[in-house]
Amino acid sequence: MKTAFCALMALLVAGLWGATPIGRAAQLPVKLTGVYGDAAGLTGQQGLTRASTLDVDTGMLLGGLNDEAQFTPTGGAVTMMTADLVLQEHALDEVVEITAEMLSAVPENAMKAGLKGGDKVTVKDLIATMTLTGAQDSAQALAVYAAGSPEAFVQKMNARADELGMIHTHYTNATGIYDGAQKTATQDLLRLAYSLYKEEKAGDLFSQASIPLTATGTALKSEAVNRVEMMVSGSAAYDERVKAAFGAGSSAQEGYNTVVVAQVEGIQVIAVCCGNGNGAQVYPAISSLLDTLGEQYQRVDLAEPIAQMLEGVKDGDRELTAQIEGNIFVSAAKDWQPESGALAYTLVDRVDPPVENALYAYAAVTLSGEPVARVPLAYGRVTEPLPPQAEQDGQTADSLATQESAPPYRQSLYDRYGWIFWIVASAVLGGVVLLICNMINKRMK
Repeated sequence: MKTAFCALMALLVAGLWGATPIGRAAQLPVKLTGVYGDAAGLTGQQGLTRASTLDVDTGMLLGGLNDEAQFTPTGGAVTMMTADLVLQEHALDEVVEITAEMLSAVPENAMKAGLKGGDKVTVKDLIATMTLTGAQDSAQALAVYAAGSPEAFVQKMNARADELGMIHTHYTNATGIYDGAQKTATQDLLRLAYSLYKEEKAGDLFSQASIPLTATGTALKSEAVNRVEMMVSGSAAYDERVKAAFGAGSSAQEGYNTVVVAQVEGIQVIAVCCGNGNGAQVYPAISSLLDTLGEQYQRVDLAEPIAQMLEGVKDGDRELTAQIEGNIFVSAAKDWQPESGALAYTLVDRVDPPVENALYAYAAVTLSGEPVARVPLAYGRVTEPLPPQAEQDGQTADSLATQESAPPYRQSLYDRYGWIFWIVASAVLGGVVLLICNMINKRMK
């Protein structure tokens, strides 16, 4: 019984999920691997000092420029982590009561939303003003609210960076204020941006040109306008391919940085970009980078060649059936196709004993030695439906279109109320049995 139950659950899992493309899993930290084939990449990209780009759905690096070199982040490159931590632990509609102590460490010349002690503001409004407008008082308020103090929150930031595999990153504040001791790299920011992109609670926080604010009785404006002008229709820098932005930052020492999500030739891309100058000078370089990605890269669906490879697969004398649903994408250079023999598989996680038409094992599929998918394999072939039965005159039952259908069935009184009869009959029978037992008991005494 236990074996049958386990087999049934395995079959349900296989039927629900089908093949699992390795790169598309939302697991963190995201695995950053290079694309298949040769592409020129971002070498020589004009106007950018550092950049790193990722295909969101495959988790593969499309190209990088000095992407492991450390720099001092400011603004959104820091407050992305603030938002990530807060969204993990708090709901957007939670109300934060602002205190003077929360804001005491925010410099006078910092970018501010205008918070004051006594204000009551939702977590959503604080994240919106922090990310879209760069408000450092909002970032400080969130840090104190989430961890009790700025120092405690910074410890959580660094712990989260370790968890995400951000090996080049060290945080010293949650606000994005310039501090030479604070370090990161664009490839690390890809990992963080991927986490934030996958956070369901974020909703449309980062994909709007502006967000209405709900706080009343405060100095906050009625809306937070995205300062990444590539998101704002009517701006000279507007690029319709840019669908979301995780803020921006700038400093005299490091120039301008921003992180955007863009749709390029059907590929959802995260791009972390740094360049000298201000946003207006760097935006054209980001648009040019998106052009380059569209020219050099593609997605290749491996579902069909994998299905062909697994056709008729056996484990000893056991015939197996592959369960592939949907696409299995990898990122690759333009015009690349997998070479003959590049796909291979190994049977893993066998179920013993096997049960007919239930999950038996997985095919761990590799492409040129790199894992690309786990395909469920059922034991035995799925039963095919029987062909239509032939009638004596040679016609099939399905072809007799002229025959009249049977009249609709009408329920009888028994159909409707028979269940009442059986309940009453059962009760009477039970009473009779009890009565007989009672009489026998009395005679025996």
